[in-house]
Amino acid sequence: MRVGVLEKCDVGILRGYCELRSRAQSLDAIAAATPSVTGRDGIPRANPCGIEARKLHKLVEKLAMDLGLVYASRARAGAPTPAQDDAARRRIEEAERFLFAPRAFTIVKGGKSS
Repeated sequence: MRVGVLEKCDVGILRGYCELRSRAQSLDAIAAATPSVTGRDGIPRANPCGIEARKLHKLVEKLAMDLGLVYASRARAGAPTPAQDDAARRRIEEAERFLFAPRAFTIVKGGKSS
């Protein structure tokens, strides 16, 4: 199996991912429209749709990781990185030099004195 290629066995989990994501988004929309509901006892409570949507989002996130739909999981699996042009490579190198290159400390006068 090559990285970045779905196999027939992945179809079921991908379908499940899509259905769960759709259901979570639908429940989110319902909860956004009516954030609270009144219980049988007359006390307002958080809409159960929002609670269920949060549970589903956790599962959707797990499935996305398993399917390699999240950047971090693609990197762990060794998926090829997209080609970069020379300008992008230069900007990355400049940023890394700025952030990580060893430099001498500079003392600036005018700080707070005790």
